[in-house]
Amino acid sequence: MGLRFLSLGEYARNRKEAYPKRHPKVKELAEKTDESAQFFVAEHGKAVYRETGDNAVSTPNSKAGEGVPLYATAAEKAILSCYPKEKVERILDEISIVALTEHTITQKSALHDEIDAIQKRGYSVNREENGNGIHAVGVPVRRTNGWPIGALSISGPAYRLQGELLEETLPAMLLETANELELNIAYSD
Repeated sequence: MGLRFLSLGEYARNRKEAYPKRHPKVKELAEKTDESAQFFVAEHGKAVYRETGDNAVSTPNSKAGEGVPLYATAAEKAILSCYPKEKVERILDEISIVALTEHTITQKSALHDEIDAIQKRGYSVNREENGNGIHAVGVPVRRTNGWPIGALSISGPAYRLQGELLEETLPAMLLETANELELNIAYSD
């Protein structure tokens, strides 16, 4: 492979509406939390990893452009929560739902219940569903019509991300950042 693929990848990345605006926000989240901060976009039934902050802890499927199943992590579940039930059902019918860890939700009815809960509270939580010892929180980033652009998430070691930090502090920080990003995207030229 030559460097031409790098050029094509950069072109594809920059045509995504959130890319130029989300990078500073992801970096800011990583600096504030000293954890890994990510931005994901949904593409072809998977979420494609796009960026990580400077203080990242290695996590499963954390390479740029590597797709992860839409049911397996906090960011992906946040994206799914933006879709109508029928679209979620179609997505889940088109993919293989496999356990990535013993904590991965693999039953469709349980996934639907989880998505309903995310819609009510506004954020998703991943407790070792994608990787053992890793917890994460995710929130959708939406267009003005409610459709997802992508999702922000913060992940880190389960022993650090728990309790009030996992259930209140990080979700509030992510919801605030997502709202700022949504406004910046909606009102940019």
